[in-house]
Amino acid sequence: MTGCNSITVTTPREYHDIMSKPQDLAVIITVHAEGRLMTPTFRALARALATASADGVHAEVVIVEDCADQATEETVSALLERGVLHKADRVRVLPVRHGDLGLARNAGIAATDAAFIGVLDADNLPSRNWLTSAWQLLRSRHGPAIIHPETIITFDGRRECWPLMASGSEDFHPGALNWVNPWDAFCLASREVFERFPYPECRPQQGFGPEDWAWNCTTVAADVPHLVAEGTTLFYWARGGSLASAHGDSLLPRNALMTSTDVATSEIERLDALLAPADPAQNVPLTPARQALQRARERSRLVDLSWRSARYLARPVRDRLRRRGTSQPAGPDPLPDAVAAVPRDQWAEAHELQPLVPYPSMENLRSYHVWGTDWDAFMLPDRRAYWRAIATLPQRIDLLYIVPWIGTGGADRLAVHYITAARRLRPDASIAVITTEPTPSTRLDALPDDVVVHELGRDLLLPQFATKVIGMLLAQLRPGTLHVINSTVGYDAVDRFGRQIAAHTRIFLSTYVIDRLANGATWSFLYNRSRDFYTHVTRVLTDNLSFVHRMVEETGAPRDAFNVHHQAVAGAPHQPLPDRFDASRPLRMLWCGRLDHQKRLDRLAALLETLRARSLPVTLDVYGEPVIGDADDLEQTCARLTRLGAVLHPAYRGDLRAVSPDRFDLLLMTSDWEGVPNTMLEGMANGLVIVATAVGGVIEVLDESTGYPVPIVQVENVVNERATVDALAEALAQVIADPADARRRIRTAAEFVADQFSPQAFEAALKELPGYLPAHLPAHIEADEHPLTFFTDRATRALLRSGRPITLLYTGSNGHSNFGDILQNKNVLGYWDSRDDAQPVLLLPAFSGRAGRAARLRAWYTPNIVFFAERSAAPAALRALADDSTVQLDESDLARADTPLLHVVGGGYLNRMWGDSHLSIIEEASRAWRTTRVVMSGLQIDRHGAAGLRRLIDDGLPATMIGFRDRASLDVAREHGLGSLARYTFDDLTEMLQDWSGARVPRALPAAHGVRYAVHMNSSGYAGGPAALSRWGDVLDHIAAQQPDEVILLHAYEDARVEVQDTLDTAAALGERFPFITFRVISIAKAALRSTPGDGLPEELTALRGLTAGFSASYHTALMLTFLGVPAYLVNASDYFAQKAKLFQLPSIDEFLNRPETALPDLTAEIDARTTWIEDLSGLRLDR
Repeated sequence: MTGCNSITVTTPREYHDIMSKPQDLAVIITVHAEGRLMTPTFRALARALATASADGVHAEVVIVEDCADQATEETVSALLERGVLHKADRVRVLPVRHGDLGLARNAGIAATDAAFIGVLDADNLPSRNWLTSAWQLLRSRHGPAIIHPETIITFDGRRECWPLMASGSEDFHPGALNWVNPWDAFCLASREVFERFPYPECRPQQGFGPEDWAWNCTTVAADVPHLVAEGTTLFYWARGGSLASAHGDSLLPRNALMTSTDVATSEIERLDALLAPADPAQNVPLTPARQALQRARERSRLVDLSWRSARYLARPVRDRLRRRGTSQPAGPDPLPDAVAAVPRDQWAEAHELQPLVPYPSMENLRSYHVWGTDWDAFMLPDRRAYWRAIATLPQRIDLLYIVPWIGTGGADRLAVHYITAARRLRPDASIAVITTEPTPSTRLDALPDDVVVHELGRDLLLPQFATKVIGMLLAQLRPGTLHVINSTVGYDAVDRFGRQIAAHTRIFLSTYVIDRLANGATWSFLYNRSRDFYTHVTRVLTDNLSFVHRMVEETGAPRDAFNVHHQAVAGAPHQPLPDRFDASRPLRMLWCGRLDHQKRLDRLAALLETLRARSLPVTLDVYGEPVIGDADDLEQTCARLTRLGAVLHPAYRGDLRAVSPDRFDLLLMTSDWEGVPNTMLEGMANGLVIVATAVGGVIEVLDESTGYPVPIVQVENVVNERATVDALAEALAQVIADPADARRRIRTAAEFVADQFSPQAFEAALKELPGYLPAHLPAHIEADEHPLTFFTDRATRALLRSGRPITLLYTGSNGHSNFGDILQNKNVLGYWDSRDDAQPVLLLPAFSGRAGRAARLRAWYTPNIVFFAERSAAPAALRALADDSTVQLDESDLARADTPLLHVVGGGYLNRMWGDSHLSIIEEASRAWRTTRVVMSGLQIDRHGAAGLRRLIDDGLPATMIGFRDRASLDVAREHGLGSLARYTFDDLTEMLQDWSGARVPRALPAAHGVRYAVHMNSSGYAGGPAALSRWGDVLDHIAAQQPDEVILLHAYEDARVEVQDTLDTAAALGERFPFITFRVISIAKAALRSTPGDGLPEELTALRGLTAGFSASYHTALMLTFLGVPAYLVNASDYFAQKAKLFQLPSIDEFLNRPETALPDLTAEIDARTTWIEDLSGLRLDR
């Protein structure tokens, strides 16, 4: 059995083959764990094949066993052995291990040459006329198209009749695909369509999909027509447990349709018209009167849901609901036209094949309801909200902020601080803001002019649907950084869709306090989150440690998920307090805040009453407005304050300087809970005395040296309001009695705020926050502001701290297990291990060590490995590498390490495709580790890579010697002015191959009896893709014509990446073009991983001695065969590939096959150059 985690790959099994007839079409069936339940599908397909065959259509079937379980494999074999699909001209079984419907279908499509291809899931039943009707419709058209059945009938889990709609229909609207999928995966299309638009990978565990919906979006965006074949039906098993049904909360992957501003413009206009009768005032600007109405309606964070809910029933739905209440004659319901249109013989035949399909009796037919005929009957506000956002927001967003609103609260001002600081630090970045609540934003003018704002809250969506819209937007727009600040909808979106969002976006959250609701319950944005919530979050940013401690202790949140980031305040102290306060010069008090329950305006009124009763000389000015609207008896409290002489003002705009703080002496705060209040910090910065209740983060800043903290008095955990008010009054009396002491506290507070809470300190902390700012720095930002982050184990960190000289080895392999890269890494490590002046440490990207692979890398190469990641990805990288020994290196570790040399190990990665990313890492690694020399060896470059290398050296890279493995690269380097540094070093695995062969230079060995060939193939995209596959088909034809006695397949990758198509994958993809029935397989990659320098040829590879010849897609595999005395033919796939192939000076393949012994190259000159290089390198002593 072939499981998902198995490395076993087999070639397709052919059960029936009539090679003389061309194949008109192919049907791809994907099977997984259906077992015997797939039998009805195969029988239904058999009838469709029989009909097609009678009409002269030649068809083949490819059954893709994707991670199939044993029961499914056995059922497939039994069905085919019984000849169920005997009407097909060819039937093949293709085992794969994708665990993904889209990739499985792609594999099946690649395995057939048919001009037209259909896809079918193994639990659905097509009508017998499907293949013929769809094929004839396709043939009648000029240009590509996708054919669907006319009707889908669901059974078992649901009873629905779904008439499908052509994309050319006047009732079809592309924009509807943001919320509905108008077609099932079952379809027939030309090969051109499937090759141009392969199915995307949509594994349910990754949270994206379904793949057919995404594929439909892509093809609609490309204007490929979707048609329906008249009179055809698919009977669809609506059951759980399938791969398709696992996409319950998935999001569509990014596609051109879902981000189209043209579609958005059209859909908004259409949906506005549909919704206008339901809400004629929807598009009217918010007048002051309407704003007041909304504020009255918004008495809490949750807008009246019943009021919002009515808007979800578009006119067709409301009309149907009204009709239900009208009197109608008794009698059976009429049979819907769509149900009546399904041919009864198809329905009866489906029942015969699968008894779960209801027999088409009138009773059963009437039990079916029609679905999918009017996509405009539901979810219109949500759909319009999505397209409004797409029309407004930039297509590329570097930083996206999600906030409830931008108003006058402290969190609002802090959001403005983050946004304006990000703009100053990254003037070229694309920054956008989404507000999520209906409350109007009153301070949008505080944002930088070029920040794009979209007010999603104006769409008045139900919270759960607003959350879905946010998730969809984030999946499509993929902002670099997401920062959610006090938005319930934003937090819910991260909780629900965190894994999808985090796949492309760094997630930051901000919240500051634990609220207490009017009913006494405590509440936080972080309460009641899912178990894995923090897994996807880069950091939670807050302004006080008290909040962090509570979240860690009360909810078990991980401490390292939080970052305390001090706010930024500005101001200047004014004239000092007078020496005396009296009736002629009273203490002028200021109170600023939201007129909401948290701020306790009622406590302020009680305090003012107490002060008046004590005849203390004070005045009071109050600035604020209700935002949440949860304060009890607000009007009465305001009237009470006015009677006591307080002056009430509207909320000010901007910071505290807007109220002219030099008119006041003291800032008073009476809150029940706080973070570190902005207003308090601004009061300190502007030279005001601070008297505040000692709650939350207040006490982290306010103490007896910086102001007057007043604890809230509690008795048996119940607040004693009278005692609390008296304590506040006593603090104010103390200020009046001793102004000199108050002045001392003012000075201390101002100095503290200037040091800890300045705009400069805020921005410096923001720059140091890993991953917050865009990873690609604008030109005006210094590169050293964003170094790489490094990780290692404790033992290697101890080595780095020991003071022993270290040679850092950078390899372009990215830690992947490619045969050539494995040997190069081991060979260079072996060289440095043999020296006594430095200890080698391997430098690899962090992703190469995730999922426990770091331990294997240490076992294969060296215990001393340092992993790196961009700082933007550092938290995720640390979590991926995390074990008991993983540590993150800080700047002091890098400074203490003695790393005089960076050795860049060879390979062909410094080219147009990969060069820029590798060169940037090389530059950053050299800078971060303060290396004084950079040595490179065994490289192959093109002109793009040479130009990039030259720029690095001109910018100060301390390159000492640069070695190349081929003479063409050496010439290119010299053309770009690198001649003084350039060397010809030959290849970095040379010494390992010399050890394996037992000879300094390759020599011909007598061939064993018989004709024996080794074959290594690769058809990955970088190796030529389909062109390489075709080329290998031709090469194998030549080899098979020699009638070899033995063929050995050499697999050169131990790599699970789907994009890597090495020998076994290529053999499977070749299908019937692969000519050999029996062959041996040797994993040379695995042999290389287990080998040790100096131990000679691995036992597993001794079978390669005495071969007649070898054929390889890999330069390094061909070089290995050459050192073993085997003539090797290197199959070129590109000009860059041919550059290194010149070493072999190959004739035509026919000439090579006739006399392979003459093709063994003389490598004496190359080995001599290598020897000279090693001598030069050995002359670089690192311990002096």
